[in-house]
Amino acid sequence: MRRSRLAAAAVLLPAVMALTSAPAWAKPAPGGGGPGGGGGGGSSSTPTGLDVSYPQCGDSLPSSAAFAIVGLNGGLANDYNSCLSAELTYAQTLTGTPGLAGASGQPPAQLYVNTADPGNTVSDWPYGSSGAGLGNYASQQNATGTTPYGSCTSYQASPACAYVYGYDMVAGVNSTIIGDVKYLSGQTTFGAGSFRWWLDVETQNSWVSNTEMNVADLQGMVAALGYAGVASSQVGVYSTASQWNTITGTPTAAAYSVSNTLWGLNEWVTGARGQSGAESNCRQTPFTGGKIVVSQWFSHPYDGDYSCIG
Repeated sequence: MRRSRLAAAAVLLPAVMALTSAPAWAKPAPGGGGPGGGGGGGSSSTPTGLDVSYPQCGDSLPSSAAFAIVGLNGGLANDYNSCLSAELTYAQTLTGTPGLAGASGQPPAQLYVNTADPGNTVSDWPYGSSGAGLGNYASQQNATGTTPYGSCTSYQASPACAYVYGYDMVAGVNSTIIGDVKYLSGQTTFGAGSFRWWLDVETQNSWVSNTEMNVADLQGMVAALGYAGVASSQVGVYSTASQWNTITGTPTAAAYSVSNTLWGLNEWVTGARGQSGAESNCRQTPFTGGKIVVSQWFSHPYDGDYSCIG
């Protein structure tokens, strides 16, 4: 499990949405040339990137990076990064770095979002105390809340309601919990479809023991991104094989009775202790059955990202 500079705060929220160990920005190696760092390093000439979120608010970020993956949330699936606008602006300036973005094979500005499944914890559902509303899912799909898993009419411990929860957490519900896409629209003039999106799927967040519900929750998130104009090829997963399998039950293309839209998603893998390890991890067997596109490595005090498609 990767280190988190915010892990100490997790004890404050153990029951519902435990703090994620979301990706953190990588400091450039001495001499420039993109993020490098401790723990083994690497000598590849492929330009490297970084990830940045709310812990880096106000930091001076390196112009030498090839690409940046920006955290939209503030550590939990239902809060937000107050520095998103500034950090997205920074990421978009990386297009002006001659040769780097093209050589890495990566879009210069990308987004990642925290994920979680609170089950039937009423206080964490975005519907208010009545439990009758279905938020944006109902308004965008149909009034009954029918999903690929059946209908959800209130917050129940069911795959259908997990699907709606995931959908609404990404699409946006109301003024209380505004959703990732709705929040993004208030921070940038670019639409959701302008970015590659990563779902940050880690065991440190809140998940239920019913893996079908967890899968439904994540499928709802993918569906919401699709509704917002994000192509399926631009949606991926940040995780490790062990965490993914624990949360989703090792789903395959035909794991459940409905189409598994998680199967075949691109991957941003983590776990390497240096850049050379990250390069090696590009050759792992993908846990989603898709393609490994980015590989993160741990460095002190920040982390780096290696493009597996450069």
